[in-house]
Amino acid sequence: MGYDEDDRIIVRSIIDLGHNLGLKTVAEGVEKQDSLETLESFGCDSVQGYFISRPLNAQDLGDWMAQSRWKVKKISGHFPVK
Repeated sequence: MGYDEDDRIIVRSIIDLGHNLGLKTVAEGVEKQDSLETLESFGCDSVQGYFISRPLNAQDLGDWMAQSRWKVKKISGHFPVK
């Protein structure tokens, strides 16, 4: 998405479609700061991926949530962008 304008158009259209249907949107596989910023500018509701955190076991997840810089608020198993 970061380098291909057609991909960016598709992603933004999917986010808009989801919102127009009254749905929340989740971007998966976010691995870079610029991708996160682009998704946030498109109005994406939640993200997940290695940029946020590598996979964690339940104990480590609780610790990560308590100490995270992401202002974590759990929504349906995903974490919001904002």
